[in-house]
Amino acid sequence: APPWPPREVLACAKHLCGGATDVALRTLQGQRGGDGVSVCVATCCHHRCDAVSYVNPSFLRELGLYETDEDFAQFVSTAGWAVGGQG
Repeated sequence: APPWPPREVLACAKHLCGGATDVALRTLQGQRGGDGVSVCVATCCHHRCDAVSYVNPSFLRELGLYETDEDFAQFVSTAGWAVGGQG
């Protein structure tokens, strides 16, 4: 039998919608501090992300893209504009 827990973790997901990507990244980061963790995800539905679950709000704040949760909601609502989606 293979060793448990495994030395390495691979997470693969298709259509990891909105904030689910952020939740998955936080969970995987908790696996041995992120050491030995590989991730391959196809994100989607970015307009469904929210400021509470987003993994790196300080990065977007430093860029001046949002200050409040309402600003964040407006920012992510624009994600589908270029591909015909609606926020």
